[in-house]
Amino acid sequence: ATEYADHLEDYYDLGEEVIVFDDADDLAEKIKSLLDNSERRDAIAMAGYERTKREHSYEARFEPLIEQARTNRALRPDPAQGIDVETFERIARSHRPHILLFLLKYMLLMPCVLIWGKERGPRAARRFLFEFSWRYLGKKTYSATGWPGRIFYKQS
Repeated sequence: ATEYADHLEDYYDLGEEVIVFDDADDLAEKIKSLLDNSERRDAIAMAGYERTKREHSYEARFEPLIEQARTNRALRPDPAQGIDVETFERIARSHRPHILLFLLKYMLLMPCVLIWGKERGPRAARRFLFEFSWRYLGKKTYSATGWPGRIFYKQS
């Protein structure tokens, strides 16, 4: 559940993919209702997760921007007028996860999948890593170099 934000309905089906609340009493009521109806709760969680994965992942959001950059590069091949593609590629490579991050991901995934199953386990591992990182690294967690986003890139 989340508080309502302007235009949230443009991104999610309210009540079907995300639950919104008005105040603390409304939140408590909705939590109780969702705890009493696990099928509905799971259906909403899965629908919201699928919508996020499909439309709000980094890949989905950045693909149009990257395509526009490619188009602009083709229109302006002079590097002085556009981006330095080699520098961009070098920086992009430095943000890709390396073998230690893959090992960390699977070390987190294994117990979470054993405890919460194949659907909830990966989300629990991702959430755990974001929480842990936020507590110890603060705002760097949500930077381009933050481990959680690099490790769980496809799920973000």
